[in-house]
Amino acid sequence: MSTAKQLYMWHQASQALAASQREMEWLGQEGHELRERIREISRKLDALPETAEPDRQIARLLLEQELWLARQEAERFSASEEQRRQELELAVREQQFRVWEWEQHLDQALLAEYDRVRETKERPIVEVKNNTCMGCFLPLSLSNLARWRKGGDGKVVLCDECGRILV
Repeated sequence: MSTAKQLYMWHQASQALAASQREMEWLGQEGHELRERIREISRKLDALPETAEPDRQIARLLLEQELWLARQEAERFSASEEQRRQELELAVREQQFRVWEWEQHLDQALLAEYDRVRETKERPIVEVKNNTCMGCFLPLSLSNLARWRKGGDGKVVLCDECGRILV
């Protein structure tokens, strides 16, 4: 397998790991937001005085209903959250291993080149389809295309136009 292809596989594994970690963070934030919403509704309910006025009674009943709905949503979320969190933790461990495994096969100079390109490009490594860079969507020069087809002779091939690593 070419070094660029190995780098691409490592890149994909790293992207999958980052996505799983973002989803775990989102689960934590979502749970925190639900708990905060319940606290806020409870504070509003406690601040509302109990009176015989029909408007205030209706407002109190609506807040109680909103609190009940928020608690139901939090219960449903926590029931599914624990299972999803366990699945994500397992996936993160597997992906971390996969990233580590791919890193063992990569040259440090290659990773340094990847990091250099990543500083300026959101997608530092792209595929070539129909002799075209999928980063800038411009056709490759004939010399660059020939180097890319040969596999870069152990080095990465960069797009002449956008500077991304070509796979």
